[in-house]
Amino acid sequence: MVIIGFTTYSFAVQDNVVIEGNLNPTNRSEELYVVKVTPSNEHRDIVFSIYGSGEIIFSKTSYIRAGGYYENFFVKFFPPLFEDNKKYTIEVKGPGLIGREV
Repeated sequence: MVIIGFTTYSFAVQDNVVIEGNLNPTNRSEELYVVKVTPSNEHRDIVFSIYGSGEIIFSKTSYIRAGGYYENFFVKFFPPLFEDNKKYTIEVKGPGLIGREV
């Protein structure tokens, strides 16, 4: 008789990016979002995305210079992609970076 055991491993990725800005924008507004990270000695590419109803409706790639700790993103909220009184998911990803706000 052979007994085989399986062990499952689960882990959570902890956010290490701060996203500052209006999380409930209105149509026809322009919003500034500031992405703040811990400074690094290397340039880092980052992707700033906004999701609505499970799909990406805005995405922009930028970078944070070596020694830098923030990057600004300007977003124009215009119909038909954006609707008033709706919450959007804002996500930032990059090498060793992850952050999400709803």
